[in-house]
Amino acid sequence: MGVKSGTNLTIKIPIKEDPIKTIDVFSSYEMAIDQNTFLITAPMQGMVLYPLHPGEGVVITYLADSAVFETNAISGERLKKGELNYLTMKCDGYVVRNQRRNDFRVDSAIETTISKAMASNPSMADPESAPVKCLINNISAGGAAVYSDEHPEVGAPIHVSLPPQILGEKKTLMAQVHWVRRVENKDIIFKNHMGVRFLFSYPVDREELRKFVWEQQREQLRKRD
Repeated sequence: MGVKSGTNLTIKIPIKEDPIKTIDVFSSYEMAIDQNTFLITAPMQGMVLYPLHPGEGVVITYLADSAVFETNAISGERLKKGELNYLTMKCDGYVVRNQRRNDFRVDSAIETTISKAMASNPSMADPESAPVKCLINNISAGGAAVYSDEHPEVGAPIHVSLPPQILGEKKTLMAQVHWVRRVENKDIIFKNHMGVRFLFSYPVDREELRKFVWEQQREQLRKRD
């Protein structure tokens, strides 16, 4: 599979009564046993071990190199090492990328602000322009969709303030506007909706944002169960 030890896995288990629907449980990749067999931590549903039986067919999805991949697999025997439980899995040898975007995207409701960039130095926020309230309604390590009363030009640089829970401390990221639309839904208090692409000055910020998005995706799946 070409996966690093410790990589988070989402295991989708078809429901026998309705195979289109799945139960999602969580695990992590440990090590390869042979070309198509590998070891994972025993799957968890919430804080409880999920009873995945030998021979059950599942779909495993995981994030690697900022993309989401999936593979079909068959569950094998359970192993115990000390206090830890493990499970062997055998995949069919085919791993496919299942998301068009380079970065996984999750729904959000992040209240924050955006600022105009300085005309003479776009990497800096314009000190003469007051920050404007906005709502990020989905986010990825590459960009975000943002509600705001501002209507910047497509291609314009802006600065997006992100709260501490995302990057470990409050930071402002430079971004470029990719599209802007008027909001037609009267239930939404903002006038405009825009898509922005983040322009990272430091690779560590992109990595921290990627981790935040991945954890948010896992949390949203847990709440559905």
